[in-house]
Amino acid sequence: MRAFGKLLVFFAISGTATFLYADVDAPTAAGSAATAPSTSAALSVGEMQARASDLISQGQDAYREVMHLKEQARKQKDVIKLNCVNEKLVQIKAQLNIEDTQNQDLQVSLAHNGSDRDARFDALKGTADAVLRLRDDAKGCIGEPELYKQESGVIVTHPPIVDDPTVPPDYGWTVEPPGYASPYR
Repeated sequence: MRAFGKLLVFFAISGTATFLYADVDAPTAAGSAATAPSTSAALSVGEMQARASDLISQGQDAYREVMHLKEQARKQKDVIKLNCVNEKLVQIKAQLNIEDTQNQDLQVSLAHNGSDRDARFDALKGTADAVLRLRDDAKGCIGEPELYKQESGVIVTHPPIVDDPTVPPDYGWTVEPPGYASPYR
């Protein structure tokens, strides 16, 4: 009986909290359209077709890049890197198949001036972004730093080292190599 009372109090508190926060968390239909505008709403049919072909070509480039990373891992004979890249490659292939299907659906929707073309374009863009994330993950498998693109080209200079053992001493004069006697002279 005591456990039932505690359980009843728990459900009463959680139900009240859910009721109070439900209005804050759930946006209305008019509010959600105003707060999160579609990225493809401002694009015309021609622009959507051009961007869709760019997204498809980016996906193909990412696939080729991951294939190159796979060959690098194979040449290094690193099984762990190869397995990681293979896993990302399989996921990229699946995403490319989905992307191709979404592109075909988008092209049909654009040809018939469908009302769902914005949603189809956003789905295609989301799949293309997933392919690029998987490519970056594959680069991480090989060991390329993710922040390499953001690093600056800082050049650090320092004063000359007085007794640097890697540099031969300069005494201000040169030594000529020894002359060799010719047997024909």
